[in-house]
Amino acid sequence: MSNISDSKLSPYEKLLLILPGFKGYKNRDLIKQDDMIVKNAIRDNLSRLRENLERNENDISEKNPFDPMISKYEKTISLLRSFINNVSGAPTGAYNYHDRFKIDDEILKKIVECDYEMISKTKELIDNKVLDNDVLYSKLLQLMEKFSEREKFFIPESVR
Repeated sequence: MSNISDSKLSPYEKLLLILPGFKGYKNRDLIKQDDMIVKNAIRDNLSRLRENLERNENDISEKNPFDPMISKYEKTISLLRSFINNVSGAPTGAYNYHDRFKIDDEILKKIVECDYEMISKTKELIDNKVLDNDVLYSKLLQLMEKFSEREKFFIPESVR
């Protein structure tokens, strides 16, 4: 045995030893894990944005509970809640089609591009304290559409 661990080899490790080049299960598992990491980051960014908006709404309502901006905040916060639920409820690895269908490098590249765009845009929204509520609502709708497009990459093209 090695100096690192005296534990017995798992069946997966045994397959790696007897089947040169075998790594398919691990790659699929990594796709699921990475997908979960990205979705958690998107969800956390959206939650932070929602918390910021709720604080702003509370500040406005303390000054004037009848301010028309409150309804705009409520509309945007409601959309954020829905978006957060969509992200939280989306299956890891989207529908697990990738267990049976290969996701090629070109599709993975598109997924990574979507991931980067969504995470960077949600961070921008958190950092932008002066964004108009209507503009924010529109940007959230665009991000929801982007997330929906992203999820489709996990489904074979023939059934998209």
